[in-house]
Amino acid sequence: MTAHRSPRSFLIRKISYAVIALVVFVIATHSPEAFAPSLEDARAFYRAGQLEQAIDAFRAVADATENSDPVTAGICRNNACVLLTDRGELGPALKQCVLALELRRNFDDPWRVARTLNNLGRVQERLGNFDEAKRSFLEALALNRAGDDAAGASINLSNLGGLAIQAGWYSQAIDYQRRAYETAQQHQGEPWADEQMRFARVNQAVVLERFGAFREALRLYDAVIDEGHEMSATYRAGILVNRGVALRNLGDPLRALEAFNDASEIYITDKDHAALSNARLNQGLVQQLNLRDPVAAESSYRKALALAEASGERAGQIDSFCRLGGLLLDLGRADEALPLFERSLEISESSGSSEGRWASLNGLGHSALARDDSPAALSHFLAAINAIELVRDSLTTSTDRVGYFTDKRSVYESAIEVLAGIADKDTGGEHAQLAFRLAQQAKSRALLDVLGPGALVAIPLDAQAVIDALGDDVLLEYFIGSSAAFAWIVSASGIEMRSLGASEVILKDVEQIYDALSRGRRASSEAIERLSQTLLHDINLPAGPNGQLRVSPDNTLRKLPFELLELPAESGIPLIETVTISYLPSGSALPWLRRARESPSWMSIGFGNPQLPTHAHENLSLSSVLLAAFELEPLPAAADDVRAIERYLPGRHATRIGTAASETAFFELVGSGAKVVHIGAHTLVDERRGATILLTRDAEQDGLLQPHEIATLDISVELTVLAACRTASGPVAGGGALSTLTGSFLAAGSSGVLATLWDVGDQDAAVFMEQFYSQLGRGQTPAAALRAAKMRLRSEPDWNDPAVWSAYVLVGDAAPLVSRRITNGRLTTIVLASVALLLAIFLTYGIIRKRTVSD
Repeated sequence: MTAHRSPRSFLIRKISYAVIALVVFVIATHSPEAFAPSLEDARAFYRAGQLEQAIDAFRAVADATENSDPVTAGICRNNACVLLTDRGELGPALKQCVLALELRRNFDDPWRVARTLNNLGRVQERLGNFDEAKRSFLEALALNRAGDDAAGASINLSNLGGLAIQAGWYSQAIDYQRRAYETAQQHQGEPWADEQMRFARVNQAVVLERFGAFREALRLYDAVIDEGHEMSATYRAGILVNRGVALRNLGDPLRALEAFNDASEIYITDKDHAALSNARLNQGLVQQLNLRDPVAAESSYRKALALAEASGERAGQIDSFCRLGGLLLDLGRADEALPLFERSLEISESSGSSEGRWASLNGLGHSALARDDSPAALSHFLAAINAIELVRDSLTTSTDRVGYFTDKRSVYESAIEVLAGIADKDTGGEHAQLAFRLAQQAKSRALLDVLGPGALVAIPLDAQAVIDALGDDVLLEYFIGSSAAFAWIVSASGIEMRSLGASEVILKDVEQIYDALSRGRRASSEAIERLSQTLLHDINLPAGPNGQLRVSPDNTLRKLPFELLELPAESGIPLIETVTISYLPSGSALPWLRRARESPSWMSIGFGNPQLPTHAHENLSLSSVLLAAFELEPLPAAADDVRAIERYLPGRHATRIGTAASETAFFELVGSGAKVVHIGAHTLVDERRGATILLTRDAEQDGLLQPHEIATLDISVELTVLAACRTASGPVAGGGALSTLTGSFLAAGSSGVLATLWDVGDQDAAVFMEQFYSQLGRGQTPAAALRAAKMRLRSEPDWNDPAVWSAYVLVGDAAPLVSRRITNGRLTTIVLASVALLLAIFLTYGIIRKRTVSD
C-alpha cells in the first residue's frame, strides 16, 4: 500500500527545504572560503527545486571526497549526471557519468554500477550514440538480473525499448517493451510494478506512433488513461502530451490542442516549468502546422521559451528559440528572428549541444538570405554542415551515423541553392565543385556511413575522382532542393552544373508519370516531353559500345524510369533504344561498388514464395501492424523463378521455398557469399513505415526483413535480385540511400541490385526473370542483360507497354556473373552444331567446285 502525504505536510516540507537551501546558498555566496557543501546540502538544493545550485554542490562534494570517500563521490557524480542530463547539458553530463562509473567499479556495489550505467545510457542516447547506449543498458540489465533486481531490470528493458524507438529498430522496440511489461507483471503487488507496466504499454504506443500507426497508439493511450489505475498527475500529463501528438498526426488538431491544454493544467499545478514548456511547444506546432494560425503559434512559442528559461532547461530553450525564429522568418520578420538564433547559438555552444549548434547556424543562414546576403548565408550554412560532419565523423558505429543524419539534409539543400546562384556562370569552377561535393554528402552519406570511417577515406566525394571512376560512361547526378532542382553532367571531359528550375514542377510531372505506370496505364507524352527537355537538355550519350549512362536520381526522381525519356534532339526515340542505363545512389558510390570481393560459396541463393502467416501472432507485434494494412496472396510463380536460375547459371545453388524461405535462413546463407541472391517475396512499402520484405516467420525471427537489418550485414554478393513489388521504392522526402531496400543491400556489400519501381504481377515477373537470367547466362553484365531482356520483351504485343517492362531498374555496378566462355552444359550442342555447319559448307563447296569443273 502506498502512503499518501497531505497537501499541508507536503507544503511544509517544501518550505523547509527552500529555507535550508536559501541559508546554504547565502552562506556559500557570501563566504565561500568558509563553506564547503555536504551531500545533504546538495540534496536540499535539489528538493527545493534549485537545480543549478544542486549541480554545483554535487560537483563540489565529489571533488572534495573523490580520494577520501569514493562512495559519496560516486553518489554525487551520478546525481550531477542525472540533473545535467535533464537540463540538456549533455557534454558535462557525460563526463560526470563516466567519472561516477569509474568510482563505482572500484568497489563491490553492482547495484550502484547498474544505476550509473543506466544513466550513462540515457546520456549516450540523447547524444545519438545509439550502439554505445545499448551496451550500457545491456550491461546494467545483466547486473540487475544477476542481483535479482526485477525493478531495475524492468527499467533497463524499458530504456532499451525507448532507445530502439529513437534508433528506428522497431521490432526490437516492441520486443523490449513486451519483456519490460512481462517482468513487471511477474511482480504484481510490489510498489513499482503497476507503474512500470503502464510505462511499457505507453512505450509500446510510442513505437506504434513512430511507425505511423497513430490510431493504434491512440487506442493504447486511451486504454491506459481509462483503466482508472492510480497514477501520478505528472505521469497522466505525459500520456496526454503523447496523445496530443497522435491526434495531431491523425489530422485532429482541435482534440490535440485539448490534450495539450489538459496536460498544461497539470504541469501548472505541479509547477513543472520544463514539462509545461514542452506542452506549449507542441501547442505551437499544432497552431503553426495544422491550424495555420501564426499569431497563436507565436504566443505559444514565446510562452514555451519563457518557461524553458525559467526552468533552466537548455534543450528546451534551444528548441523554443529555433521554432520561434523559424516562424518569424516565415512571417517575413527576419530582424526579429536574427537575435533568437544568435542567442540559441550562444546557449548551444556553452552547453555543448551539437544539435542546437547546427540548427542555430541554419537559422542564421536563412536570416542572412532574408537580407539578401548570400555570402553570409553560405558561411553560416557551411558552418552548420561542418558541425554536422564533425559529429558524424566522431560517431563510432554505422547505426549512430545513419540515425544522426536523418533530419539534417535541409542544411545541405540551402547551401547548394546558394552556391548555384553564385556559380550560375561558373559551370566548371570551384563553386560548382563544392556544390557537387555537398550533394554527394547529402545523398550518399547514409550509404557511406554504414561502411565505417575506413571506407569513407577510400570513397571519393570530389568530382575528379568520380570522373576517373567513370571511364567512358556519363553520369547524370541530380539533386532536389527545397525550391529548385539541380544537375551535374559528369564525364571524361569534365563537370558541368545546371539549374533545372522549380522542384515542384519537375516532381509533379514525375508523380504523374509514376501514377499512370503504376496503375498499368500509358504515361502522359506531354509530361515525358517536358521532363526530357528539362533533365536531358544538350546531353551527350556515352561513346563506345560498352558505355553506360549512369543516373543518380534524388528524392521523387527515384520513381522515374529514365529509359522512357527522349533526347530532345531525337524526339520519339526513348533512351532504352539508344543506351544502357543503370542507377547509382550517388557518383561517389561507384568506386566502392567495384571493390575486390572474396570468392563466394554459392552461384545463387534463392528464396521463393515464403509462407504467409494466417493470423497475427501476437497483439501489438510489428507483424500484426503491417499485415493488417495489406492484402496478401501466395506467390507460386516466385518459387518457379528461383528454380529456373539453375537452368541458366552454372555452379552451386541454395534454394529455399515456402516455409524454408525464412528470415533465419536468409541470415545463415547470405553470410557465405553468392554471385546472386534472389528473393521472390512480398514487399510491404509505405511512405511512412518504409520498406519490408516478408519472409517466413519462425521461432528466431519475426519474418520482416527491414533495411536497417540488411544494411549492417557484411556480405559478398555481386547481384541481388528483388523479384517483388516496389522494392526500389521507399520514403523519398529525404532522398536517403538507406530509405530503400536497394540502398540497404548496396550498403551490406552487394555490387548491384535489380529492383522494381511499382507492383508487378507474379506471372509477369516470372516471364521477365526467365529472359533476364537467360541473358546473364550468356555472360552479359546485369545492366546489359536487363536492357536486352526489355528489348526482347518489348517486341511481344503483350509486353510492348512501358507499364510492364519499365518497372525493372538496376541500381549499382554489378559485373557479369559468368564468363563469356562456353559452359559445359552447352558445349555438346554447340560442337554438334559446328560439325553440322562445317559439313554443310564442305558439301556446298564440293557442289560448286564440281559445277565449275563441268563447265
